[in-house]
Amino acid sequence: MWQTSVSCIRRYLPTSQDNQGITLFPRPTLILFLSSILLAALWFAADYSHLSRENSNQVLLEGNLIGKLELYPLGENGELNIAYEPEAKLSQGLAWWQISERRDHSGYPRLDPQSSGSGLPGVSGEDEDPAYYTLEDLQDSALSARVHFDGKYWLRDLPSPGNGYAIESWLVHVENRTVTPLAGISWGTETRNGQIARLFHPTRIYRSRFIWRDVLARSGFGYNWTIKPVPNSPTA
Repeated sequence: MWQTSVSCIRRYLPTSQDNQGITLFPRPTLILFLSSILLAALWFAADYSHLSRENSNQVLLEGNLIGKLELYPLGENGELNIAYEPEAKLSQGLAWWQISERRDHSGYPRLDPQSSGSGLPGVSGEDEDPAYYTLEDLQDSALSARVHFDGKYWLRDLPSPGNGYAIESWLVHVENRTVTPLAGISWGTETRNGQIARLFHPTRIYRSRFIWRDVLARSGFGYNWTIKPVPNSPTA
């Protein structure tokens, strides 16, 4: 009985040749061969992923590398701290713009200046500057020191904890009311009963969900802006 069972098992085990006489790998050799391929693929994928993440944080202006982004997780209270590190001296004309969305409130999406800025929808901005940090803001030495800490250009925000936000933060280049979006980050918070229930940590994005000219007008900054489109993005 035992011999018969062994004979049956042998009949279905792989041999060095199939029925057409084609030589096959012995099972141990085949396993080692496939394992080596799998390990090589995993190593390549991990290495490629590392390179992709590194390259994804590059910031380009007119095809030239001008710096990179540093993204950090949100604080438990939803506080944002991200930085742009320039390749050399901080380029002139760079600014942070933030587009904030609250689906439960009218007048959104809208530009979100750091110090109230344009106020209510349709009301002119305090200095006609849609940037999160206006020139007036940066005259505050304490704030300016935090914004330019360690030679970088920081974006720091702390939304009201009782309100959930979905926010796009963009590093832009502005010259004569012509805006070039350079690098985008999506982040936000979800709240329940006035408390933060979920954090959406900063993630690099290459496509905006908003029509920027409409957002500028809704926020009180008018339509007389030229927006250079991000590739594959409806920002124009």
